[in-house]
Amino acid sequence: MYLLDPNHPTELFHARQEALMQEARDARLARQLRTARRQERIASERRTAWLLGRAIALWGRTSVPFFGA
Repeated sequence: MYLLDPNHPTELFHARQEALMQEARDARLARQLRTARRQERIASERRTAWLLGRAIALWGRTSVPFFGA
């Protein structure tokens, strides 16, 4: 960055505006990342539940008895 002249209010105003805009961008990005992680976790849980249900359903349809006497 560049040095600011403390006696020049316009430069201070623009520097403050830039800092506020950067903070807003960071907050927006963090919110988007949290949302994406949450959606990814929900999708993973659904996938796991589906696979478990499918395995249980197929277990009963097997023709080979696993624990037959």
